[in-house]
Amino acid sequence: MRIVLAEKPIVEPVLLAEAREHLRIDGEAEDTKLASLITSARAIVEAWTGLVLITRSADIYLDHWHDRRNQNCMSRPTVIVGTTAEFSALENSVQLPLRPAQSITSISVLDDQSVETVWDAAHYYFQDGMSPTLSLRSQTAWPSPQRPVDGIRISVVAGFGDSWNDVPDDIVQALLNVTTFLYFNRGDEAASVGHVLKSSGAKTLLSPYRLVRV
Repeated sequence: MRIVLAEKPIVEPVLLAEAREHLRIDGEAEDTKLASLITSARAIVEAWTGLVLITRSADIYLDHWHDRRNQNCMSRPTVIVGTTAEFSALENSVQLPLRPAQSITSISVLDDQSVETVWDAAHYYFQDGMSPTLSLRSQTAWPSPQRPVDGIRISVVAGFGDSWNDVPDDIVQALLNVTTFLYFNRGDEAASVGHVLKSSGAKTLLSPYRLVRV
């Protein structure tokens, strides 16, 4: 599985003014650096939780609908373009890896020449939100990809909303904590995501949002 997210959201989930106030910074002299730290904080939070915070489009590429190695069809987690990807599928349903999902743009199967055939939306149901799922309608079957790699493309829109104000308050607080940690520990390039989250106090705030496989 491969996920390609839009490069960056149209806005960040934390305002510069909010970050300045949290850090007790007067003036705008450090705004460029603060903006970069907010972007880094968002990437860290999205990677650890598997969330998309601000609305972005994405393409999910699959080799096949089901993992034939086990009945539960759960693949290993992958971190791609700042998000933790989880994929699971049962015979008649597929759980999508980006949360919260808003809509399906299209589903296509590809051949060896990358020619796409769009699968009619009348063949499936879509459940949005924090447990986004595709389910087959009766008397339908998953379309078969015509190449062994990236033969299925699911184009989705994911995120809490278009505005910073759509992001839950506890996630915003976690982002401010991470931004603060990064601000006071500039140059500590070796710090792991886990260390940053734990040391900043963001890990506890974010734990309810992390997707955990059982």
